[in-house]
Amino acid sequence: MVKAIAFDLDGTLINDTDILIEAEVKAFMSKGAIVTYSELRSYGGTSIKDLAIFF
Repeated sequence: MVKAIAFDLDGTLINDTDILIEAEVKAFMSKGAIVTYSELRSYGGTSIKDLAIFF
């Protein structure tokens, strides 16, 4: 029986940014792309609409 469900909307309960960026770096590297933590961190707070111009 489920007694409670917790939602973390955009890091309001847990700041998971560092963990997510490290996972992204590993994912890019597994495909042969060289990306740094600081490079990915610089895109923090950028909307999906603004990021779409890179693809």
